[in-house]
Amino acid sequence: MYYNVFLELFGLLSTNTMHLYSEGPKKNGRYNDVYYFDQGIILWVWRNKIRTIQIGYIYEEDGEHIKL
Repeated sequence: MYYNVFLELFGLLSTNTMHLYSEGPKKNGRYNDVYYFDQGIILWVWRNKIRTIQIGYIYEEDGEHIKL
């Protein structure tokens, strides 16, 4: 999924962005844009496409969060 489509569908705003190098096999590493969201979601984006989604914690109905 494209990162822009994700933003339009879910209406989330990232709180922090980093440009990180991720090593690959042999010399095939690449730079990824990593977006952090308050909801506990971390997106790794390469060439405007979401490559990895990480979920750090989720919220319960009463507002408390559970760490995974």
